[in-house]
Amino acid sequence: TRVTFDNGGLVGVGTASPSSYNSNTNNFVIRDSGSGGMTVSTGASNTGYYAFNDGEDTTLEGLIAYNHSTDAMSFRTNSVDDRVVIDSSGNVGIGTTAPGTYTSVQSNLEVKTSGHGGIAINAGTDSLGMLAFAQNGTHRWSVEMENTATPSLSFNEAGTTRVTFDNGGNVGLGTAAPNARLTISDSSSSTSAANHETGIRISNTDTTANNWASVVFDSAAVA
Repeated sequence: TRVTFDNGGLVGVGTASPSSYNSNTNNFVIRDSGSGGMTVSTGASNTGYYAFNDGEDTTLEGLIAYNHSTDAMSFRTNSVDDRVVIDSSGNVGIGTTAPGTYTSVQSNLEVKTSGHGGIAINAGTDSLGMLAFAQNGTHRWSVEMENTATPSLSFNEAGTTRVTFDNGGNVGLGTAAPNARLTISDSSSSTSAANHETGIRISNTDTTANNWASVVFDSAAVA
């Protein structure tokens, strides 16, 4: 059996029983015992479409389009074109049709809006929300939020916490549990001033006489 039209109006290609498939998606079924698929072939400078419509009219609420002249794929939702665009280089644009317009380092994913914009990572309770950076498949750095009753934000290098901001606004360098506005912690045993790994160094690159680098402690606001 090559093509079947059953008595319910379902169409099967490669199957005599399209009604045996999921009822949400069995109006048109393609079945192959190996790899399978469906091809939309258009002219080299034209666009192929796969459309979604919720009424018997010309409105297309949803649309997947492939533009052969630019080799870009775009997605329409709620009758608005180009919600998401994947360009010929694989760059992804949300709210923009040209995600490659920034520098090549920054244009792999671009989110653009005329008002406020952003990306949300919504993790479950007692779970971790993470934005990770890798080098040739090796994890190097990550920004992580520990989603607990007292959530904290940390910067981690290859699994080691380098900087932590706790939910009270304290900052920790080398510690995940700062107990003051700024806590610096290190297990280094170096005693050489030239190679000190723990502490704060303040330098003034202006070598003019009487120019200093300093830390000021004051109990009142300074104008």
